[in-house]
Amino acid sequence: MPDKAYTLLDISPNQMLTLTDADRNSRSDIPLPDGKIGENIREEFMNGKDLTVTVSVVEGKIRASSFAVN
Repeated sequence: MPDKAYTLLDISPNQMLTLTDADRNSRSDIPLPDGKIGENIREEFMNGKDLTVTVSVVEGKIRASSFAVN
């Protein structure tokens, strides 16, 4: 699976990301990453920023690998 960019819509109480792609397909099966990247995603999202999250296959698992503030 190539890297794919999604818009972050929500972070659920169980730390799952709700994401949508350019075709308006949504998914909510990607967990908020551990560590600094997850902390930064949460902080920017809670501060009302629009975020693009890149989803990649890392060590055989689909994960949020990076993000950008729009």
